[in-house]
Amino acid sequence: MLKIIQTTPTGIGETLTLGSADKTIGQDVLENGTVYCIKGGIHPAAIDTLRQQVFDYYRLIPEVKISYEGQTARQNYHSIEKGVSAYQKTLHYFHAYVFNAPEDIPAPIKPGVHGLFHTLTGFYNSLTAQQLPLSGTHASGKQFRPQIFQYPAGGGMFASHHHLLEPQKLGLILGFSKQGRDYREGGAGFEAPDGSIIDTSAAQDIGDIVIFRYDLKHWVAPCDIESPLDDARNNGRWSAVIPIY
Repeated sequence: MLKIIQTTPTGIGETLTLGSADKTIGQDVLENGTVYCIKGGIHPAAIDTLRQQVFDYYRLIPEVKISYEGQTARQNYHSIEKGVSAYQKTLHYFHAYVFNAPEDIPAPIKPGVHGLFHTLTGFYNSLTAQQLPLSGTHASGKQFRPQIFQYPAGGGMFASHHHLLEPQKLGLILGFSKQGRDYREGGAGFEAPDGSIIDTSAAQDIGDIVIFRYDLKHWVAPCDIESPLDDARNNGRWSAVIPIY
């Protein structure tokens, strides 16, 4: 089941909460496998500015070629990842901007990127009734590994995969580009506990946050697959996530 909740947009770096509903939503997601789309989570104009900053900054930085799991565990980096993922063992094509060391994010983009993930991890903690820090190792031995993904127009995608429920519990996906302007089609889908398909592609837009139980099978459908693929353009479907591993 997909439930949609409208809220007032929050600025990057500010506290995002739905008040007492946070705990109820977290419980519903975990107990029933309900998927939520929080409409208006973060202000679209702030996201547009930050997306362009990240894109422009990393155009000047060589990408890292990932050759084995754990290669970049302590680094902030960007990489065009394609083929079969070394982590999820499934087919994918996207441009990843990974911030494994949040305190060492490059100065030109640090205020925006650090502020964004401060807001998202704070919301995550409110949903799960935890107080996990953005930086550093948690009691589980894992840590947040904030990431921004660009699924470029022309076929950016992530095939069906799933994760262990613990220690993540809930997954959050922030819409980081505008449907109808930056891309036409391609979004996140989920397999519900009863086997039905939950498609969030029509519901989620820039600034909206999808919340799901982390062990549900999920995927990102190909983005504008009939368009020419061009990694040099700031287009396609972008998202921001905060995995723990």
